[in-house]
Amino acid sequence: MNDQVVKRKFFELMEKCSTEGPLPVFVNLNITNRCVRKCRYCGFPELPSSEMSAEEIDAFFTIIGDNVATVTLTGGEPGLRSDLGDIIANIRRRTQAFIKVDTSGYNLNSSLEALCEADSIQVSMDGPEPVHDDMRGNGSYACAVKAIEMLRSRGKDVVVNAVICRKTIPYQDDVLDYARSVGARYACNMMMQNRMTRHCPELGINQTEYVEYLEGLDKKRDRYRVAIPSSAIKYYCDWHRNSEIRTSRPCIANNNLIFVECSGRLHRCPYVIDADNPPLVQKDPIAGIASLSNACCSTCVPNLIAFGQLCRLEVDSVKEQIEDGDTLIRPFQLEFFNCGDEDKQG
Repeated sequence: MNDQVVKRKFFELMEKCSTEGPLPVFVNLNITNRCVRKCRYCGFPELPSSEMSAEEIDAFFTIIGDNVATVTLTGGEPGLRSDLGDIIANIRRRTQAFIKVDTSGYNLNSSLEALCEADSIQVSMDGPEPVHDDMRGNGSYACAVKAIEMLRSRGKDVVVNAVICRKTIPYQDDVLDYARSVGARYACNMMMQNRMTRHCPELGINQTEYVEYLEGLDKKRDRYRVAIPSSAIKYYCDWHRNSEIRTSRPCIANNNLIFVECSGRLHRCPYVIDADNPPLVQKDPIAGIASLSNACCSTCVPNLIAFGQLCRLEVDSVKEQIEDGDTLIRPFQLEFFNCGDEDKQG
């Protein structure tokens, strides 16, 4: 994906959102709830397994394609879809979007070629083998390592992603060291003490602990390729400590983020599920997106970290930051809004 195309498309859509209202600039598409892993903090395999066909997904992107900058394919385990390659190819044909796939590395023999068609692949790794397997099931660490190393051997951009919880937080330097050893980037999600941890509440951490972890992570950029930009970490930490910021900044999900269940139901956010929301397969999905109720959470970590830096700033000011940079934005940097900063690798 040409970085200039991605950058130009992104700013065009951000400006369009400000004048025309909500658009699906960022599409988070769950293509399956199926998964063989037994992650202790995940309830997706318990959800209904109805899935849209590749043709239905293609029809959706045929209509909304001009309004999309980033597509993330999630699950469940996307690698279990035998038509994953077709789904990615169709999205590529209908949009100019940056395409990312989340995976545990399972079913790699069948999914490798499809994964290589994505712009970036995020592979889960919560800690060294005993920790990771304890969280996700025996053999899951070996699958993750195999996936990461095969994808890197193909020259693919890989993000090693850890779920930060009580069990895994002491072992993140091991994950960082491994990511550095294979030339991958590192990202993390917080396992908060909320409804997402209903299966294992004892593992959840609070936001103060996560802020402390992120601030420590930010100081390690001279040694590791941290995918979360420093400015986004600063924003999140300030947001956590400053009540005025929390009440004055609207959620990105109200303007340019859309979550699509594998069954085809639309939501503003994967963390705010409304069973009455309209299905995706309809004549006018843009109108369906505009009709969704606003997300109003005040504790949304994915919103604040992945999207927090850019979408709460004026587009013009962000343009200035990028234009002042010495390097072009690479596609994966745009995804995390890394505003021209060079990745650092020790």
